Formats: sequence, structure tokens, C-alpha cells
Amino acid sequence: MKVMKKRQLIDQVIRSTIISLGFVIFVFSIQMFQMADTVKYSILFIASFIFSSILFYIIFRQQDELKTEREQLITMFRHVSDGILILDENKKIIEMNQTAKELLGEELLPHLFCNICRDTHGHFQICDYDQCFLHDEKVTYYELNLLNKTQDKIPVSVSTSTFIGPEKKPLTIISIRSLDEYRKNERHLIQNMITTSILKGQEEERKRLSRELHDGIGQSIFSVLLGLEYLNPFLENEETKLHVDNLRKTTKQILEEIRHLSVELRPSALDDLGLVAAIKSYIKTFGETFGIQINFDFSGDKERLSSNIETALYRICQEALTNAAKYADTERIDLMLTKREEEVILKVTDYGKGFMINGLDANNQGVGLYSMEERSSMLNGTFHITSELGKGTEIEVKIPRISSKGGDLK
Repeated sequence: MKVMKKRQLIDQVIRSTIISLGFVIFVFSIQMFQMADTVKYSILFIASFIFSSILFYIIFRQQDELKTEREQLITMFRHVSDGILILDENKKIIEMNQTAKELLGEELLPHLFCNICRDTHGHFQICDYDQCFLHDEKVTYYELNLLNKTQDKIPVSVSTSTFIGPEKKPLTIISIRSLDEYRKNERHLIQNMITTSILKGQEEERKRLSRELHDGIGQSIFSVLLGLEYLNPFLENEETKLHVDNLRKTTKQILEEIRHLSVELRPSALDDLGLVAAIKSYIKTFGETFGIQINFDFSGDKERLSSNIETALYRICQEALTNAAKYADTERIDLMLTKREEEVILKVTDYGKGFMINGLDANNQGVGLYSMEERSSMLNGTFHITSELGKGTEIEVKIPRISSKGGDLK
């Protein structure tokens, strides 16, 4: 920019010099010719008029260009998205654009910048323990806190530059950008990573416990059951035989409960056969347990989804059905799973008593719904719930088949 300005100035000087030399040569040439003084003066007057007009035109055009550039700079200064502060040689704020006024408050004019400058922790002025960053010409970017009109600490990123003002005194331009939104996104990202790690750890632990129950404790109890059945024909005492038979029934019941708990923790069908098979197996047991008719409709390709998507959809389906059984007081639930080219859609609809959406935080349903929403959000998905008193509830989850965030919830 500076090079271009300098080139324009040189061009203006060259043009003015050429015109001036041309005028001098013209006047000298007129003096060389023999002609009446009246004619000579008339020619010189006309030439002077033309010369003056050309010079005035050049000056006017230069002023017009400067005015246009000034208006552009003023417009940029006023409407740029970053806050702009201009400091004098004493670090006093002498000008602020609208963004800076909205961020910090117009009342800061004409306060010292040092009065609002704090370190990244917001406790001390930087110059209390380090050199002021405004003194270091090499520093172009800094992060610190600024105090607004209510003395709130606003985290900002700062870039600086200097220039010489009209009075030949150094002025400093400070560009500030609020980091509030960035910090919020950063906290959300960290929270998402923590939640993902927790869910991943939960799934790993569920899988371990499921295998331990099925292959360890379950097999041991099954061996006990076989032993009791083998022992039963050799018993002659009826009372003893009745006691052993009751013990065998109890053992068989415990084995069934262990198998059911193993499936609840982590169904092997989900890892071995996929989401559709796992859902079909789950709703069969679920319908028998709660006496609810469940209609399952699946459409789309039979290709396996990624493990984290299958796990998330299975857990959302599990939570939605459990919520419906606990709170909806319904005899029928429609479950629909649709695989499209770019996304997977899960809908769970009950025809129970419904509830007020605004009252979610006031009852236990809110925790389960938050869990479902969190799982879909971690996979860049959407979670939508509609409910009306006396007409039931519908939960709809859409998850992209290629997710850019969220861990593998195997």
C-alpha cells in the first residue's frame, strides 16, 4: 500500500514538473517571436489560464482521490468486525470504532488503555511483571483480558501497528477480537471429548462385564444346573428330591437373569450381526417383558454401519423404549429405522399419555432424553422430540453415515 502511494505521488510530481517546464518553454518561445505586445500578452494570458486550469484539475483530482480514500477508510473503521482502538503517544484512547464501543463501552473515551489491560488470567496488568507489549515493535499478536464498562473481563486477541499522526506524533492502532465465542467452542469441544471418552469407556466396560457374565459366571451356574439335573434321578428321598428340584428351578432362573443382564449390558448380536439384528432381538425380549406391542420397520441397504453409529443408535433405541415403558403408559410403540445414502434415521413413536416439553427438567425423563441428544450430537446428528398430552411422543434422530467427530464407541 505504501509503495503504491509513493508511486502515485512520484507520478503526480513528474506530471506537474513536465507541465511547468512546458509552460516555461512556451513563454520563452513567445518572447522570441516578433509580434505586437497586445497579441503577445493575449497569448500569454490564454496560456496562463490553460496552465492554471490544468494544475487546478490535477490538484482537484488529487483531493478527490484523497477524499474517496478517506471515506473508504472511515467506512472500514466504522464497520469492520474487529474492534479498533487508536492510542496517542501517552497510551490514551483517542478513538474507537463501533465494534470496540459495543464490546468495551463508549465511556472508555478518553481513558488510558493501561487501566483496562489485564493479563490472560485477568488479575494483573502485564506491565506489573513483564514489558508492555505496546513497547515491543516485534509483537503483532497477543492474548489478554480487557475490562469493559461494567468491569467484566473480556478475553480478546490483540494485534498492533503504529503510524505517525497529522501532528507528527506516533499513534498506535490496536485491533481486538473477542475470544468469548472461541472459548465457548473450545469448552464445548473439550466437553464433547470428555463425554465421548466416558461413553467409550462405558461401552468397553459393558462389553467386558457382558462377556464375564456370559462366559464366566453364566457357564459356572450352567454347570451347577447340569449337576443338579444329573443328581436328581439318584435321589430316593422325596423331600430331598423336592428340595433339589426347587434349587434347580432357582438356579435356572438365576441363569436366565444373568443372560438377560448380559444382553442388556452389551448384546453379542450388535457386534456379530449388526444393528438391525440386535434391535430385533432386543424388542422381542422387551415386548415380552413389558407386554407392549412393538412394530419394527426397516428400510435401506443391508451394509453394516460404523461401530460408533450402530452403538449410538442401539443405545438411543434402548433408552427411548425404556422411557416409553416407564412413563408413556402405552400399549403400542412404532420403531422405524431408515438407511439413506448420506444419513440414518431412527424414529420411535408411542401412543401414550405424552408430556409437556417445557417440563423435561422437572422429571426423570430429562436425563434419558439428554443422554440420547448427547449421543446424536457427538456424531454430528440431530435429535428432535415432539409430544402432546394425550397423543403420545415421537423421537426422531438423524445421524450422518460419515461422522467427522465423536469417538469409536465399540
